[in-house]
Amino acid sequence: MNQFVKFGVVAATIGMSSVLLAADATGKWNGKVKMQVPAMPASATAQQKAQMAKAMEAISKTKISLVLKANHTYIVDTTNPMTNKPENSTGKWSQSGNNVTLTSDKGQQSKTPQTFTLSKDGKTMTLQIPANSPVKGSVIFTKA
Repeated sequence: MNQFVKFGVVAATIGMSSVLLAADATGKWNGKVKMQVPAMPASATAQQKAQMAKAMEAISKTKISLVLKANHTYIVDTTNPMTNKPENSTGKWSQSGNNVTLTSDKGQQSKTPQTFTLSKDGKTMTLQIPANSPVKGSVIFTKA
């Protein structure tokens, strides 16, 4: 067997092993929002600044429960930080290596799958807030 073929076999074996050895995302996860908001404009009123501070405090206290089921469906339960009303989302999920993708089966959300990065040890999953969003941050899930 020539060297190139041997190298190709070894590379393919290593690549398959990394996919097969990726942590399994199935299970219950608890999420927290970590967010940075750009500074308010100098012209913002005291009332606007207070409203923003209140909204950020509410968001920082938001707890999210995510269950990834073995049948590749999921359910997310949370409380809307602005209305204090419970909300949920359901759909399907898939995993490819350390990428876990959720696709909602509800309305507008179903058009934009969300891809999380699963840590190597399988204990955390992170969803980055899209770069085109006015706020920066992530949602970090810890396996329950």
